[in-house]
Parts: sequence; structure tokens; C-alpha cells
Amino acid sequence: MEILMKLFLKILPISMLFFPCFVSPMQKQANKLIGRNWYCPHAQERMAERGVAVKNVEEVISHGNRYCTLVKDRQLCVSLEKHLAIILDQKSGTVVTVMPHYDETKLNKFLEKRKKATREDKMNAKEKYERLLRFTAGQKPVTKKDLKFLGTLRID
Repeated sequence: MEILMKLFLKILPISMLFFPCFVSPMQKQANKLIGRNWYCPHAQERMAERGVAVKNVEEVISHGNRYCTLVKDRQLCVSLEKHLAIILDQKSGTVVTVMPHYDETKLNKFLEKRKKATREDKMNAKEKYERLLRFTAGQKPVTKKDLKFLGTLRID
């Protein structure tokens, strides 16, 4: 058992390179309940550095506008009146980071970036579908690259 634990602790940092969403037990314990919300160590540091009060964070979470982010299970809460933005982990409800001096131009830039990324995702899906139709119709000879591409498709 002790050998397995040592091996696990050696593999853990390597696994975080390949699986960044993996949260170690040590990291989970470092999250702290302050007021009504859990805060990760990064958020706690940023709040201390930037002089953001817990009361303001709680108000933004409860009354601010919410936007989905490009990162899975993350949400952006924004209050333009308070010039404050917060990134929340939707699954755990943990505050990931706090961004003061958040104004309308930063919000518009974020929304434009998100819109562009979703547009590209739709284009990629359409292109994949068209390629699949060409292959099934036999309009184009199949190459190694095409076989690799077809292997990555998931048909639901």
C-alpha cells in the first residue's frame, strides 16, 4: 500500500499535465469557505492583491450577469456597476478568480471571442459532415490522412 502511495505521488504531477481538470486531494482541501462561497487559493491571493472585499464578490455572484465561458463548467459573473468580474466553477460553486476594473470594453471583447470560437466550431462540424458525405459517396479516393480523420469521428 505504501509503495502504491509513493507511486501515486510521483505520477500525480505528470498526470496534471495531461489531465489539467484533475484536482488533487491536497488542492481540494486548500479551498476555503469564506462567507457563503468557497474560494480556491488563486482567488484568495487575487482578492488580497487587488483589494477586493468578500461582500462585493458575493453581491456579484448573486446579482451579476452570468455568461458561459469557453472552458467547460466555468461561468463568468459580471457587475459593470461594481467593475468586477468573477470566474466560477459551476460544478463545485467555487470562485476560481476575481478580476477588478472590469468594464464594458473587456466584456465586449470576451463576448466577441466566445462568439468567434462558437462560429469556428460550427464551421468545423459542417466541414466534417461534408467530408464524411464525400467519402460515403465515393467521390474522392481515401488516403491515410482521411482514414485517420474518419477514426476521430463520433457518430451519435
